[in-house]
Amino acid sequence: MDYEKLRKILDETTRAYRKGPLVQTRRDADIEVTEVDNFPSTREAPSGPNFDKVDMVFFDVSVNRGEAERYRREFIGILNGFSDQEKAMMKDGPSYLYLGGVLGDQGIALRFMALGSTLGLWQVLNPAKMMGGNDDQIAQAVGRGYLLISGYSADPSPSKKPGKIRRS
Repeated sequence: MDYEKLRKILDETTRAYRKGPLVQTRRDADIEVTEVDNFPSTREAPSGPNFDKVDMVFFDVSVNRGEAERYRREFIGILNGFSDQEKAMMKDGPSYLYLGGVLGDQGIALRFMALGSTLGLWQVLNPAKMMGGNDDQIAQAVGRGYLLISGYSADPSPSKKPGKIRRS
């Protein structure tokens, strides 16, 4: 896979925006945890008919629709270049955890998922929207991998189109 090309496409088409404050402190068991989300606030995300804002639970991803369409062919080319195992997983609808392993970074995986959603290649299945629940329940579901895509299968090339089905 051409990671540099994918990174360029994601940089040209998507941006991550934090949902909460820049710095948050919380207790996790007996440990005080300070998190710094070094992204602009989601309130600063561009809006309008040329932008999609995709809720990725951890943060929002803004996708520029015009730029996304410009890179459609290249993005699909990257998808079609996945290994057979990765293609099978894409067809089943992988989580951001799996995609993070394939792509090398979970943040890139979330932007990748948002871009494919905007292009109509799949849907992002977000537990907050699908099941509801409070923030802790949603965070637990996402931590278990319940932030995923609906699945993707490349169109067969003309030479590989299935034959007609004969009915008796």
